[in-house]
Amino acid sequence: MSFSVQSGNYKVEIKGVQKLRNRLDLADLTAQPLRQYMRFVGATIREKAIENAPEDSGALKRSIHSQRIKDIGRLPGGVRIYASSPKAPFVHGDPARKRLKLSEPYTRSKPHYAPIKALEKWGPVKRGEISAWAVQKSIANKGTPLVPFFLIAEKETRSKRTAHLRTVTNQIELNWIKKR
Repeated sequence: MSFSVQSGNYKVEIKGVQKLRNRLDLADLTAQPLRQYMRFVGATIREKAIENAPEDSGALKRSIHSQRIKDIGRLPGGVRIYASSPKAPFVHGDPARKRLKLSEPYTRSKPHYAPIKALEKWGPVKRGEISAWAVQKSIANKGTPLVPFFLIAEKETRSKRTAHLRTVTNQIELNWIKKR
């Protein structure tokens, strides 16, 4: 690469940029390894979140999904892991509002009166193991345990994701060397 400066009206001319651009074309070097990494991260966190989510009927666990975010140009935009169940925010809690414990005993929600109709749909009440009134009274006194299954999954998979990122970095490096 070379450049020249012309005095007077100040003109800068850089030559060899296209050659450099062809060598640094990130899409060719990184697109596939980054997509694989995003897919790996989504699957790993999803599996761990499913493991950590409380199970009653299994609906919450079945509602946990990972989805690829639309690409930015030719590079992957990211991955989104979410739970589509309407119960998810009440079980997971809101990490923005307060600090959630990532181990047992978990943080509890504020004591509140849960509607009896909603409690009647809950598994143990539905099966007749406990009365809806007793559950409502308990929630009014102590709140409900919040299990931040996404945050726990993120924490538990951190080392695994870091190791995979090193592998991806090495793969990109090998792609760079092959292009030389």
